[in-house]
Amino acid sequence: MKLRIVQWNVSTMSQPKAIADFIGERIGQGSAIVCLDEVKRSSFDKLLASPNPASSCLSLDLREPGKNEGKERGTGVAVLGFGLPIVLGPQLSRRKGHGA
Repeated sequence: MKLRIVQWNVSTMSQPKAIADFIGERIGQGSAIVCLDEVKRSSFDKLLASPNPASSCLSLDLREPGKNEGKERGTGVAVLGFGLPIVLGPQLSRRKGHGA
């Protein structure tokens, strides 16, 4: 099986439609994982409409905000799976002395 992996640090000012179009044109019909850095919640929601990934997740959904996180908490990493599922593993604790 061939798997294409794309990692892209997009600007928070980027247009989600243009990003979705670019991904749709490049991915084709094969299996792919696309990781996008600095994605806002509103942009993530728009990215899911097209190119319609089989699975997806946004890092902002994986843990509660920390007490010292400010406005930078407004962006996260979007992971889009095409032709395969995304399986989430255990999360690491951010607190000293605590495991996964």
